Amino acid sequence: PESVRFYLGSGGTLLSDLSGRLVTWLFFYGAIHGFYRTVPPAVRWYYSRRYPDAPTSAVPQELIDNMKEVAHHAFPLYIMVPILTDWFMVKGWSMACEDV
Repeated sequence: PESVRFYLGSGGTLLSDLSGRLVTWLFFYGAIHGFYRTVPPAVRWYYSRRYPDAPTSAVPQELIDNMKEVAHHAFPLYIMVPILTDWFMVKGWSMACEDV
């Protein structure tokens, strides 16, 4: 329907574009939290079992928790930069390349 197209950014107006970017940002914000809460702990668990004497397996939990907290504060920026770059390219305001 037309209202869904508008809210997802295909309405052809600035408000529609901003709405679409907000929806995209919210989706990726949720996705990065889901990824960060599942994949890194699984990788850490696997490699701490496989290589128990490796230096990375001896990192204290307090330091790991601190790194997680810092990363969580940076998530909004991690997500916003590619979304803004894409929007600027769509609007013709950027000369960035889509590929190498």
